[in-house]
Amino acid sequence: MKPLSLVPTAVLMVFALLSSTDHSGSSVRAQEPLFELPVQLIGFPVIILSVRLANFAKKLAYSLNPISASLQGGGITYPWPY
Repeated sequence: MKPLSLVPTAVLMVFALLSSTDHSGSSVRAQEPLFELPVQLIGFPVIILSVRLANFAKKLAYSLNPISASLQGGGITYPWPY
């Protein structure tokens, strides 16, 4: 099938789509929700909960295996004291 043979078919499909739409001038309005819920009412508790869960996971991982936790983020240790 040649690409040029698809052009008349595509034009016919676009014309059929445009001619089938209603042009009465009435605009479609979105349906209003029964009540509005502020984003902050959901967002802030989710952020706080995720931070608390992350801290709990860190503490749980440390309590289960304190040696591996100290090796990961202990920083640079020097053999001599300051």
